[in-house]
Amino acid sequence: MTTTELLTRLADRHVLLCPAGDRLRFTPPNVIDDDLREELKRHKPAILSLIPPGWPGDVPIPAWWAELAGAFPAGFLKAAKRSECADPGCRFPVAVQWPGEVGLMWSCPACGLGVNLETC
Repeated sequence: MTTTELLTRLADRHVLLCPAGDRLRFTPPNVIDDDLREELKRHKPAILSLIPPGWPGDVPIPAWWAELAGAFPAGFLKAAKRSECADPGCRFPVAVQWPGEVGLMWSCPACGLGVNLETC
């Protein structure tokens, strides 16, 4: 099972997976069987390596995150910060920082809308 498949499987079971330093918290625990728990242990380093510093610990990692973050080289996503997307159809609660053409830029990872955190 790939990391993307694992995150999708967890989402299908309505499991919320949140980073907590060097750990992963998940709720509800009663839907995690032994096989899934082993997969989580096996993929933990890969999952944590995809999460940029500053990701709020109470914001679950979306099922699509591994596919998005895995499309970039390691360290491409420089930081994350709580900032609700301004797009009314999105409202994702986190913005990510990445190197753009004119320096570091912030955007919503869900819809791609640029965010100016200097004025927010």
